[in-house]
Amino acid sequence: SSDQRIFAPAIASLPRMAEGGSVPPQGDTEMRVTEGDTPTAPDVQPSAGIPPDAGLAVTPVGVGGSAADAPGAVQEAPEGAAVAQAEPNHPKELEVDAPEDSRPRLSTEVTFLPNDMTLNVLPSVTGNVLMALTDGGMQYLMAGARASVGVTAGRYLYEVKIAEILNPQETNSGRGRPPQPRNYLRVGFSTRGSSLFLGETEDSMCFDSEGLFTHNRKSVAAAEKMNRDQTIAVLLNLDQASANGNTMSLFKDGVRISPPQKIPQGLEGKPLFPHVTFRNLTLHVNFGPQVLSKGFPFSCRTLRDAAEEDTIVSKIIEPEGGKQEVTFPIMLPDEGTFDWVDQYLEDHPDIVELSDRKILEWAAKSGVWRPNGFQWRSCNDKPEMSFGITQMDDQSIKRALNTIAPVQRRNFIAMEVKSNLMEAERRDSLKRFSPFHFKRIAQVMIGQPPEDFRTRVQEKMLQEKQERANQEWRTKKTEDARRKVIEKRQQELAEQQRRAEDVAKAQARRIEEEAAAAKAAREAAQAQAKAAEGADTPEAVQPGAEATQQKPDHQAADGEGATETQGDANESAKDMEVDVGKTELEKEAPAETPEVHEETGEKPSEARSATGMDVDEKSDEDPPLVELTDEDRAMLFRKSPIPDLPPFVLSATFMNFKLPEESEGFDEVRYTWMPKDLCVDYMKKWVLERKVTTRVEDIEPSQWFIDQLQEWQAKIVLWQRLQSESKDPHKRNGESAEKEGDATEGGQTATGEERKEIMDVSAPKNSEEAGQGKEPEETEDKDEDLMDIEEEDFDVFAVADVTDRGNGVPLFADFAVEDWALLSLRFELHLLVHAFRRDVNDAERLGIHDTNVAFYYNKYYRKVFNTKCFGVDTNAQLVDLVSDSVMFNPKTNVLESLLSDDLDNFDIFVKLSEEERRERQRLIDSGDTSAVLKFQKTAGAMGFPAASIGEGRYANALGAAPLHQQHFRPYNRPRPVARSYGAAVGQHHFVGHARPGPYLGVQVANHGVAGAVGAYTPQPQAVVASTKGYVEYAQQKRPYLAYSAAPPVGKGYR
Repeated sequence: SSDQRIFAPAIASLPRMAEGGSVPPQGDTEMRVTEGDTPTAPDVQPSAGIPPDAGLAVTPVGVGGSAADAPGAVQEAPEGAAVAQAEPNHPKELEVDAPEDSRPRLSTEVTFLPNDMTLNVLPSVTGNVLMALTDGGMQYLMAGARASVGVTAGRYLYEVKIAEILNPQETNSGRGRPPQPRNYLRVGFSTRGSSLFLGETEDSMCFDSEGLFTHNRKSVAAAEKMNRDQTIAVLLNLDQASANGNTMSLFKDGVRISPPQKIPQGLEGKPLFPHVTFRNLTLHVNFGPQVLSKGFPFSCRTLRDAAEEDTIVSKIIEPEGGKQEVTFPIMLPDEGTFDWVDQYLEDHPDIVELSDRKILEWAAKSGVWRPNGFQWRSCNDKPEMSFGITQMDDQSIKRALNTIAPVQRRNFIAMEVKSNLMEAERRDSLKRFSPFHFKRIAQVMIGQPPEDFRTRVQEKMLQEKQERANQEWRTKKTEDARRKVIEKRQQELAEQQRRAEDVAKAQARRIEEEAAAAKAAREAAQAQAKAAEGADTPEAVQPGAEATQQKPDHQAADGEGATETQGDANESAKDMEVDVGKTELEKEAPAETPEVHEETGEKPSEARSATGMDVDEKSDEDPPLVELTDEDRAMLFRKSPIPDLPPFVLSATFMNFKLPEESEGFDEVRYTWMPKDLCVDYMKKWVLERKVTTRVEDIEPSQWFIDQLQEWQAKIVLWQRLQSESKDPHKRNGESAEKEGDATEGGQTATGEERKEIMDVSAPKNSEEAGQGKEPEETEDKDEDLMDIEEEDFDVFAVADVTDRGNGVPLFADFAVEDWALLSLRFELHLLVHAFRRDVNDAERLGIHDTNVAFYYNKYYRKVFNTKCFGVDTNAQLVDLVSDSVMFNPKTNVLESLLSDDLDNFDIFVKLSEEERRERQRLIDSGDTSAVLKFQKTAGAMGFPAASIGEGRYANALGAAPLHQQHFRPYNRPRPVARSYGAAVGQHHFVGHARPGPYLGVQVANHGVAGAVGAYTPQPQAVVASTKGYVEYAQQKRPYLAYSAAPPVGKGYR
């Protein structure tokens, strides 16, 4: 077969043993392979851990079991006989025949106990035939079974034969990845009480059907593959006197198919039990006393024929009364639930947990792929399967387990947090377990946990904290090493650059000196030549000398240029003298001052250790040790990053939580942590606290809330329109809108100063000047006389009508954008508090907790609750801005309103806002800068007016009106990129589309009224305003921005 062809070269490559197959000296682990014996199969590698006495010796003698072939025997040829040509080398089996043993044999049958099998294994009554369930998604999970007898000494084997290969139908949705291979087998040994999945932990070792030897999730190629209709024998040799002592070997139909594998050090000296793990197979496991395989090269005893002295037997502990126990833990969510279960399972390893989290663990150990990984989950109680495999995601596995578990003789713990706290679901769970075979126990753990539980929880908390600290330390160390490498490289580059600059400067000085010397020599030669010529004509010497001294500058420059040119021409020749030039530069370069380390004061050469590590790197070699703080020690329960129940499930069910009673069908109700009466009080208090802090997910606004909100919206529209009219002198004097339009027609574009005033929306008194141009001075004086009424002349709370504080001026005439926002906030929070109290209709729900304000605000107003819009970070800081209307209860942290819910009108909110505005203005005038409101002008999420600057393909939404749920844009079509500036106040907020070119404008959109002020173009633009405030622009192709004043229903052109 192909497997034999692959394995044959590997066997041939084993080291030849000296002296006719004797064991090489201990410690000589080097494999000696002669030329021509190299394995030809690259996918087969000798496994790690093969002992020096590999178990197979290559000799000319055939495989046999005689005493002459025993280790240490020397094969001698007859004297004078001719030496025959060596035959091909065959591996010599070092395992010898089992000696006679007169000790008593094992008197107990070797079988599989229920506690040592996974729930999906169905064993036969006799014959040790094991079948794995394949229905309901079980075909994807591994099955495991451990024998009841373990080996402590000697050499024994057991056999496994694949009797049937199962191919269940799969209904995969296409997103998941079923584990491969579909039919899989592992055979080996494990310790008592270890994991039922071979090779997953350090307590087991195995060969698998793919030819791998696995221990603690580490695998190496070590054997041939296993197939159907083959008898696989697993040999465990614990005989210390044997050449293959402390090894495990694999045989197929009596032929060795793997070298002996060294038993891991952690398993030496421990009782080892035969163990199989498989998927979609039916197995026949033979423990003897007869060996099924034929042709074994040596005689060996099976486990059933073992000496009783060499074995250890696991027995079933019969329960009291003949009934198994099923325990239902009753615990409150996030109060030590799964920590207690983990501790309980550690103390009672024979108990099997029935829960969704155990299904996930089972799937992980079976090799099932999960797209988001097995650490991701939304809750601990009912985590999503999310395998992408239909039969695993639709809870088919859980239904199968609920059917299988009650028919098996073992103890269970049914861990479901929510179901165990609800009476109806507890009754359904009890029906699955027959009272004739199971003792059904409810174990209540509520309230103050015992000291041993807290101690073990704190140990776990310390371990997690240390792991986080170790991870942070490793990350920091990596970053520090990376930073040091970068800094060192930068220093090297800086040093290279400095040296290059020094060399360049020295070279420049040398060139200048050579040029100066050449010039001086040339001038001296010229002077000497002229002097010689002047000796013949004495009368010309003096004039000639003067001429030489008065030589024109441009001639001297030409001479120097020629000299420099000549020097440059000779530069290449000078550069050829490398050694000489370098020596001269080193003499001319300034002496380098070695840099000193800033912290240690040492030179760079001294700051390196003998190993090449920086001095700083020597410190912090070990991660820091952490300790629990006093706050950690005071905690009763460990906080898990994943909640036991999702918030929406907890909020919908916690009011139905109830302690168990024996009348429900329990045989016993145990109160483990506290007595029953204290548990009842504790749970009642817990439920009341949850009523305050837990959301009501299905709450809906009542008609009373809707009516109040609509009435408030109408008031806001009216008040904002009155404020706009009060700032218009023509409207206050009874002038018509047409006169106003005629007066402003042909006005000029707003100046830069006017645009600046338009942008400042917090100064409403200047908002009209930008679009209308400069009014006559006498009109402004007249307006000031009508509008400016001293605040000291009246009391805010004494005003009977907020729309007229005197001279037709409303009380809110001086409101800026921030004041309107705070006015709306006062009413919104006041109405929210009273509407929630009416709609929830539960006297035990005190109100809206701080953590749920944003949720209920969005639920009622359909708007995002964003405290950043008001320049604060927390809900408490936001409520402080309107503390005259609402507040947080200091004890319960619940939002409360200071006003009644049956107000005659809404004037009180205007008066409170005006009083707060005056006080704030006094503080600002006195120099208190902390009183200045720092609202975000890009606000809009809270629904109050705001201003902003935006760039884009169309104008950005700059805000929205108080108490309204929708924002409108006149154009949502893609537009050319242009800058747009604007501000808005009103129930709805409208922004003109961005046209090529900037424009400025302030828009006011009220209930059915649209108005705009700013720079404009002469093209007409139709504006239609409906009663809903929705603005439609008729001529969308023309640039626009015009002053327009429209009645509640009508058209305006300008």
